[in-house]
Formats: sequence, structure tokens, C-alpha cells
Amino acid sequence: MDRYRVEELMGDAKDVIVETYGAHASIKKIVRSKMSAFGAAVQMSGVLPAIAFYCNQDKPEAKKVVELLQGLYLKMYPSKHGELFDLVNQEIRNHREPSVTDDILCASVALKLSLNLFQLTGDAMEGDA
Repeated sequence: MDRYRVEELMGDAKDVIVETYGAHASIKKIVRSKMSAFGAAVQMSGVLPAIAFYCNQDKPEAKKVVELLQGLYLKMYPSKHGELFDLVNQEIRNHREPSVTDDILCASVALKLSLNLFQLTGDAMEGDA
């Protein structure tokens, strides 16, 4: 993960959050918590298993993490279209796993840091973080 890339993505990450929640939204702290845990899940099990796990959660906050990541990934690569899992899977099949994993990790960190620009409410430990 490249901290300069993360900083470069923070403006687009903020835009994705505004598009998803609104400019003056208050966002549950658990969303930021789940975004942090997503990076750990990628490191532990890989990018595709992490995306699949978050997509399959009953908690709406987990699905929101994937939605935010997909929005930022599509801003990073405007010529691409589709669901995040399918886009990442295609990159892996094209032998670009290290770069797509790094892209997703940088995107998740940029989103996590950009969430600090918004009012965060509730307890970060509500349910499973």
C-alpha cells in the first residue's frame, strides 16, 4: 500500500461518501470500523474472499463497505463497469492480482480516513465490527 496513493484517493473517496450518504449525513461509526476490518480481511484471506464475505453479510453496514469500495474503484478506473467482485476477479484472471489488491487496500484506507470528515454516530462496537 502506498500512502501517497491513499492521499491521492481521499478527494474521490469523500465524493463517493457524499454520493452514498449525502453531504451532511451522519454515518454510523460501525461503517468506519468495518472498513478498517476489511483491510485486515484482505491481508488474511485475500481480496476476493474478503469482498465475498462482506457481500454475504446480513449487516447493511458490511454491504455499504463494498458499495463504497465499488464506487471509489469505478472512479479510479472510469472505463470499467460492473460489480466489484467481478471486476476484481477479472483483474486476477488477467494476472494482475498484486496491483488490484493494492488498489483495493488503498481505496479502503482512503475511505476509512475520509469517513473522519463526516459526523460519526453510535458505538463502533454495535454488533460485529
